[in-house]
Amino acid sequence: MAKAPPTEPRKRPRQARSRALVEAVLDATEQVIAQEGLAQATTTRIAEVAGVSVGSLYQYFPSRRALLAAVIERRVERDEALLQARLAKLDGASPAATLRTGAELLVELYRGEPELYRTMVDQMSDVDREAAVQRLLDDAVIRTTAMLAPHRDRLPVDDPALCAYALVTAQVAIVRDAVQRRPELLEGGRLARLLGELAVRLVGLDDEGKIP
Repeated sequence: MAKAPPTEPRKRPRQARSRALVEAVLDATEQVIAQEGLAQATTTRIAEVAGVSVGSLYQYFPSRRALLAAVIERRVERDEALLQARLAKLDGASPAATLRTGAELLVELYRGEPELYRTMVDQMSDVDREAAVQRLLDDAVIRTTAMLAPHRDRLPVDDPALCAYALVTAQVAIVRDAVQRRPELLEGGRLARLLGELAVRLVGLDDEGKIP
C-alpha cells in the first residue's frame, strides 16, 4: 500500500522573509479553496496565486495535505483568538447574553467562508488535524463550564461541565452539518438566533426573554 504524503512541513520559517513566504502560501491556499474549491487547489495553482515558485512552496510543504494541515492549524489559532477577544468584551454580561453571542460568533466564522470551512471539516481527519480542532472545542467547554458554574443551582442537572459539553457539542455539530449540507442556513441570522435561544433554554438561564 502506498504511503500517504506527509502532513508536517519540511521546515519552519525562521527569518522574516521566509515567514512572509509561508504566510503568502497559506493565504493563497485558503483563497483558492474558498473561491475555486478543493479540486482546483493544486500546489501549482496555489504557488501561482501566492506569487512564488512551486520550488519555493515545496521548500516548506511536501504535499497539498501538508498545506491543508497548516491551514487548519492556523485557522484554529486565529478563530480561538477571535472568539476569546470578542467574548472578553462581554465581561459582566449575563450568561444568557454570553451564550447568545457565542452562538452568533460560531455561525459567523463558518458563514464568512463556507467552502473553506466545509473543506476543513471534510479533510481534518485525512490530514491528521482532528486533535488540533478538538483542543479548540475542549477549550470552549472549559470556558463555558466556568461561566455556568456560579449558576449551577439553576441548571437542569447539577453538573456545569456536562451542560457545557452538551451545549458546545450540539452547536458545533449543527453548524458543521449546515456548512456541509445547508450553507444557506448560515445566512440571515436565523440559525444564529435559534442556536442562541436553544443554548439559554438548554441550561435554564433564559432570564432576558426571546430576542427579536
